[in-house]
Amino acid sequence: MAKPFLTGVKEKFMGTLSTAAGLLFTNPIEFFRRIQVRLKTAFYSTPSKNTIKEIRGIKFNFEFDLDPEIRLMYLGIYEPDLLRLLKRRIKPGMCVIDVGGNIGYTACIMGGLVGENGAVHSFEPTP
Repeated sequence: MAKPFLTGVKEKFMGTLSTAAGLLFTNPIEFFRRIQVRLKTAFYSTPSKNTIKEIRGIKFNFEFDLDPEIRLMYLGIYEPDLLRLLKRRIKPGMCVIDVGGNIGYTACIMGGLVGENGAVHSFEPTP
């Protein structure tokens, strides 16, 4: 016999609530990061078509149809731990390497951090 609709919704909600509570106690930083992502994606709109936005002085073309993660990049909440690390470690004038450059978002961030006197070499091993 099939479960009534509300029973399925209740089970899903309880599972989500249980996961959230577990994450809150085991990794509160990750819990609040996920809340931040949910709130920003719910309340901040992104353009409906591709757009160019300046990131740290470098123009980056956001092609939203490539991947849902592009929206997080546009909102500035993609890989926050990595971005914090880059901002702490990369200084103006450095030469840095981005292995696995994909669409170049991280290379763009790095380019803004190293400035005009630095260099970023970005490689994507898969075509």
